[in-house]
Amino acid sequence: MGEVATVVGGSTPKTGEASYWGGDIPWITPDDLSGFTDKYIEGGRRSITKQGYESCSVQMVPTGTVLFTSRAPIGYMAIARNPVCTSQGFKSFVCGPDVDPEYVYWYLHVSLNLARSLASGTTFPELSGKAAARIPIPLPLLKDQRRIVGVIEERLAILDASRAALIKAQAKLDVYIRRRTEIAFAEPNGIPWPKLPLGELASVGTGSTPLRSQSEYWLGGTVPWVTSGQVNDDFVTLPAARVTDVAVAASRLKLWPRHTLLVAMYGEGRTRGKCSELLIEATINQACAAIVLNPDAPIRREFLKLFLQSRYESHRKMASGGVQPNLNLGIVRGWHIPLPPVDVQDEIAQNVAASSSVLEAVQETVKGSIIRASVLRRRVISAEISQRAAS
Repeated sequence: MGEVATVVGGSTPKTGEASYWGGDIPWITPDDLSGFTDKYIEGGRRSITKQGYESCSVQMVPTGTVLFTSRAPIGYMAIARNPVCTSQGFKSFVCGPDVDPEYVYWYLHVSLNLARSLASGTTFPELSGKAAARIPIPLPLLKDQRRIVGVIEERLAILDASRAALIKAQAKLDVYIRRRTEIAFAEPNGIPWPKLPLGELASVGTGSTPLRSQSEYWLGGTVPWVTSGQVNDDFVTLPAARVTDVAVAASRLKLWPRHTLLVAMYGEGRTRGKCSELLIEATINQACAAIVLNPDAPIRREFLKLFLQSRYESHRKMASGGVQPNLNLGIVRGWHIPLPPVDVQDEIAQNVAASSSVLEAVQETVKGSIIRASVLRRRVISAEISQRAAS
C-alpha cells in the first residue's frame, strides 16, 4: 500500500478548548464509522475550527481518500466524499493516480485479518503508519480495477436485495408467529365461550428478593430462584441464582412446583407480560406472578399458557403506575379466561403445537439463509479481486 498510496494519520485538538470546536472543517473519529454502512462519508458528529486545525498535527485529506481505522477497532472504513480530517485513530490511504479508491475500499474489506495481523501493542492492538504501508495489495491496471469494482457492486446489489427480502420475510414470519395463537382462539361462529377470572381458576402468587447484603441468604444456596428475565423463554429450566434455606424462611419465599406458569409483571422492554412455564421447582422474585391451576379447574394448563401468550400485547398494556408502569397480582387475577370444552382446548393446543414446529423450522431456515448471505457477500468480494486481478 505504501507504494501506491500515501498513509496519513490524524490528531485531536484539545477537547477542553471551546474555540477549537464547532467550525466548518469535517473531523471524523472511529466512533463515527461504528455501524456506518455507506461507502462514502462527508463528516462526523463533530467538526473543528481553523484554530483547532492549526493547534495540532491533524491533516486534511483530499476527496477519495480511503479512511481506515487503525485502533479500537482496526478495520472500520469509508471513502471521503470531500476533504476531511480524522482523529489519531486512523491510518488513511491517499491513493495515487493509478489507483481507484473504490478498489482499495473493497480490497480492504477482505484483507482485515491481514491488516490486523500487522498491528502491535499490549493494551490494545494498533496499526502503525509503517505497518499500514506494508499491507500487500494486488494491483491490476486502473481500467481493470474499475471493472472489478463494477462486477463486485453489481453482484452485491443482487445479494443485498436477496438478503433484504429474507429480512422482510423474517419480520413477517415473526408477526405471524405472534398472531398464530390469537387466530387459534377465535371463537367459532361468533358464539362466545364462557369466561372466568383467572383468580377463580388458579392460585396466583409472587415472590421476593432476599437482601443482597445478607451473605447468609446467598452464599452456598441450594434453592433455585427465578427472575422475570427468564420468562422470555417458553420454559424455565435453570435458575437465575440459588438462595439458602435461611433466605427462604426469612423472606417467606414459596417453592413453586414444576409446571407452574410464570408471568413477568415488571419490565419496560419486551419482558413485561411474557408467559413461561417452570420445569424445575423454584422460588421467584417479586417481578413474577406464579399461576398454579386449581385441581378442579375446567381448563388445561397447556391451553391457559397458550392463551396468556396470545394476549401478551394486550396484557402488558394493562400495567399501571407512573414512571415505570407494572402489572400486579390484582390485574393478573382479574384476567378473564375463555373456557371452551376440554376437548376443544386439547384440539387448539395440539394444532398450535403442530404449526409451531413447522414455523420454527421455517424460521431457522430463514435465519440460516441470512447468515449465509453475509458470508457469501465476503466471498463475492474476495473472489472477484483475487481471480480478476490475477487474470
